Amino acid sequence: MRCPSQGALRAYIDGELDEAQREAIERHLARCERREDAARLAATGEMVRSHLDVVAPTAEPDSEQAVLLASASAAGGTGPE
Repeated sequence: MRCPSQGALRAYIDGELDEAQREAIERHLARCERREDAARLAATGEMVRSHLDVVAPTAEPDSEQAVLLASASAAGGTGPE
């Protein structure tokens, strides 16, 4: 069986898959010769997610960001990219 794509694995690690997709990847990983690598990556992804508030805390935008967001919103955009 062919391994999932990098995009699918990233989505799996990030918890972005629906239940059926997640289960399909987990079934594959249970049989895959490279499952130890995938398990290490998943653990790393979980560790990163658990520390995101430290690295990039959720906060109110500062005044410059607020001005940029308001300008983008008024212009029909989604904000700075």
